[in-house]
Amino acid sequence: MRKIWPVILAGGDGEDLWPLSRRLQPKAFLDVTGGGSLFRHTCQRLQRSGLHPPLVVAGTLAAARVREELLQLGLLGRARVILEPAARGMGMAALAAAFVIASREPRSLLLVSPCDQMVRDENRFHELLQAARPAAEAGAAVLLAPPLESVGGVRRAVFVVDDGERKNGPLPVRRLAGGVSAEGGGRKGQPRKGERALWNSGTVLVRADRLLARVRQRMPQVYAHMVQTMGHAWQDGIVVRPSALHWQRLPTMGLVPGIYGADGELLCQPADCGWEEVGDWAGLHHYLPHDERGNAAFGPALMAEAEDSLVWNAGGPLVALAGLKDVIAVSTADAVLVCAAEHADAAANFAARLARAGRPEAEQPVVTTHPWGRSQRLVHGGRYRLELLHVRPQGAISLRRHGHDLLVWLVISGRVDVVAGDRMTSLGAGESLAIPRHMLHRLDNPGPMEAVVLELRLNGMGEGAGSGQETGRRDDQSP
Repeated sequence: MRKIWPVILAGGDGEDLWPLSRRLQPKAFLDVTGGGSLFRHTCQRLQRSGLHPPLVVAGTLAAARVREELLQLGLLGRARVILEPAARGMGMAALAAAFVIASREPRSLLLVSPCDQMVRDENRFHELLQAARPAAEAGAAVLLAPPLESVGGVRRAVFVVDDGERKNGPLPVRRLAGGVSAEGGGRKGQPRKGERALWNSGTVLVRADRLLARVRQRMPQVYAHMVQTMGHAWQDGIVVRPSALHWQRLPTMGLVPGIYGADGELLCQPADCGWEEVGDWAGLHHYLPHDERGNAAFGPALMAEAEDSLVWNAGGPLVALAGLKDVIAVSTADAVLVCAAEHADAAANFAARLARAGRPEAEQPVVTTHPWGRSQRLVHGGRYRLELLHVRPQGAISLRRHGHDLLVWLVISGRVDVVAGDRMTSLGAGESLAIPRHMLHRLDNPGPMEAVVLELRLNGMGEGAGSGQETGRRDDQSP
């Protein structure tokens, strides 16, 4: 029996959880539920016997973050990675993954999994996954879909034939009953008599060769563009970088609906396993623990006579909320979002407007989280950047090289071990080290307490000035 190959979708433009998520800090790499990032939770859920190490699809700018996460999970060198030049939707991400996997095992089963979701009963999830397997191996695409009423916010729905409940074991795979709802198209409204509404989670089990065949037959131009894109891709064994020139010709398209719709090739596996969407503020509020008034809060916040509201404070000014109902308030160091819960999609709309205007609030937060801790941007000039690094105990900024003319680390508190080239140096408070351009380096905090390090990066101060370009908090190194 072939192993299922998880395809973890970790791309996007960082809009849905704005101002917490940004273009350079996508929601996949935020810790919003505790215990690590959403990407980490998804990888851990899919590291079960019978499943292949994952294939990760992420944006080029997230390459360093993917590498850090995979290193922490023990998957570096085992997982494969596709780095998208730009976001093109779940459909194109899944199609690219199918090309990579089919080149090795054409009949492999792909489990296409967005990583902005949480599953409370993981044993049940894997039981349902195995229940969906026979239909997928026979050539169908099987959408794993939880009950719509169990998910917070306004969600895309699929309508299936309701042929009763089963007391023992998973419900059987079901055919669709006339449509898939989506923004801008598809069937809307409530289920009709004899139907049941399920949430379109976007998690699909499908054979790689069947996905490719469907696109080749129904969307030949898209298929031809993807052939060119992957044919000109750069590969180093585990990392695939599709051709940016050809990638930009691909349409933005979903998987369900998009490549698949309401026809006989798409079936549905009801999935009652405590599965929830946490990739936007409405879904996250629904998932988090609430007080007796239905409120949830993270970080410094005051609430009085408020009901069914969420306050999230990530390093911003204190938020005080009184006498309001169904409100979402998010505070960060450089931006604040306040909206009615029913308008939680305003976060993505604001982020898109800011990006079009070239505003920094759409790009990168002042405080960025990492597997090793967090970084705080202090000053960012044209040729220099000053940041404060908070490295957790036993945390490590993994081996890399930078494209700046000079990197300086000054230890404020704690003790760190720095590898620069072929030398290792231990630095305590008040000690510093300068690292020349292109030299391999890493930083470890071996102690039991957090280490705080001031980082200065100088760009364009010497020969070759202007040849490098900043693309994120960490250099764009491949996993």
